[in-house]
Amino acid sequence: MSLERQHYRVPKGSRIKPSQLGYYNFWYPDEKQEYVSEETFVCEQMLWRGSENWEAVMVSKEQARAYGSPIRVVWIEKSLFKDMARAPIRRETLKKRADNNE
Repeated sequence: MSLERQHYRVPKGSRIKPSQLGYYNFWYPDEKQEYVSEETFVCEQMLWRGSENWEAVMVSKEQARAYGSPIRVVWIEKSLFKDMARAPIRRETLKKRADNNE
């Protein structure tokens, strides 16, 4: 198993949560705020734990600001992340769908 971070294209219309500071000064997905991505963007996989349903990803400063996150990490639904990571055919379909929506 590789510990190398991977980059992914997150399609337009994905659900996103900003980060919030929580227990023991760790970052978690915000429980009250949720956004829907208005455009496709590239993110970097983070090797963080903290949520059963949300996966941490690093984004640009501008994207973090757009989604209300105080740091460059936002949270994406794990189900979407798993689709992109584990199913190359599905990932290509999502990329094509995202490209067509731009």
